Amino acid sequence: MNVIEKKEGTDPRLVSTPSTKNNNFYNSNIQGSIKNNNQEAAQFLKLIAEDELITFQTFDEVKDRKDPKLVRILHGSLEQHLMTLTDLNKFRAGVFFTVNATDLQGRETKNITKVRALFVDLDGAPLEPVLSAPLSPHIVVETSPKKFHAYWIVEGVSLEHFQLIQKALIKRFNADPCVHDLPRVMRLPGFFHNKEEPFFVKVIESTGTLPYQSSVFLEKFQIDLQLSTVKKEPQLGLSYDLILQELDKRGMIKRPLPNKQGAWEIICPWVDLHTTGDQGTAYFEPNTNGYKGAGFSCQHSHCSDKTIDDLRAFLELQPLEIWEEPLPLNEELLP
Repeated sequence: MNVIEKKEGTDPRLVSTPSTKNNNFYNSNIQGSIKNNNQEAAQFLKLIAEDELITFQTFDEVKDRKDPKLVRILHGSLEQHLMTLTDLNKFRAGVFFTVNATDLQGRETKNITKVRALFVDLDGAPLEPVLSAPLSPHIVVETSPKKFHAYWIVEGVSLEHFQLIQKALIKRFNADPCVHDLPRVMRLPGFFHNKEEPFFVKVIESTGTLPYQSSVFLEKFQIDLQLSTVKKEPQLGLSYDLILQELDKRGMIKRPLPNKQGAWEIICPWVDLHTTGDQGTAYFEPNTNGYKGAGFSCQHSHCSDKTIDDLRAFLELQPLEIWEEPLPLNEELLP
C-alpha cells in the first residue's frame, strides 16, 4: 500500500491510498471480508469526502429478481453502516454512494447541498484520454473488467453549473450520457459488482493532489459556461406573432393543428382561385415544424409556388430576408 505524504501541491493531510496497481485487493471469495471492505471503501471516501457523512444507496442487481428488501437509502458514516452494506452485498445488492453532499434527508436534487466532485462513467470508453487530460483525475475506479469511473475533486462548483460541466466531460470522453444529475450515485469501491460475474470494485489510481478550484478546472478543460445555456422554447401564439395577429383580424384562422406546436390551419388567401375549394392550408410560426423561419403551405395545386413572402404580401406586411425557405417535411399537412 502506498502512503502519500505531504509535499508541495498536495493535500497536507496524510492519505493512505491503494497502489496504482491494485489487483491485490481483488478477493475471489464472493463473501469478501469486512476488513477489505472497510479498508477500500474508507480510503476512497476519505479522499472524496474527507470526514463528511455519506448518503448510501443499494439496489438488487440480480436480473428479473428486483427484491425490494435489498433497496435501501442509508445516511451516515461508513463505520455506522458497514455491516448492513456488507450483508446486502452478500445477497447480490449493488452498493453505491451519492457523490455530492446531501442534507441526509433524502437522495433527490432538492437534497444536494454541495458539489464534491466532477466525474465520468466511461462505460467501456477508453481510459487513456482521461489519464492524459489537462487535469488528471484524483481517483480512478475499476467497476468491472476494463470499465472505469474517474473523479476530479473540486471546490467552488455551483449546483447550477454542475450539470453543464458534467455534460461537457461526457462529450469530451464519450462517457455515459446519463451521468450528469446532481443526486447521481456511483459504485462504492470495496464491494462487489454483482450484475454478472461478481467483480470487486477497486481504486486503481489515486493522488493526494489538492481539490481543483472551479475556475482552474473550467479554464483547463476550456468549458465556457456562457455558451452552455439551455435553449429556450420559442414564444408562440397571437401575443408574439404579427402574422397570426393579421390573420386573426381578417377571420382567417380556423384552428391550431393538433400535435404540431406552432402550426395553424387557416383559410387560404387565394381560395377563390381554387378549382376544388380549400384542400388544407397552414401557417407555421417561426422555427417550428421544420421551418427555419415562419412557413406557409397550401395543398391546392394553384398555390404550389406560394411562399411565406406571398402570405406576408397579401397581409400587407414587409417581407423579411431572414425568413428562409422551409426544410423538407415528410408528413401530411393535416391529421
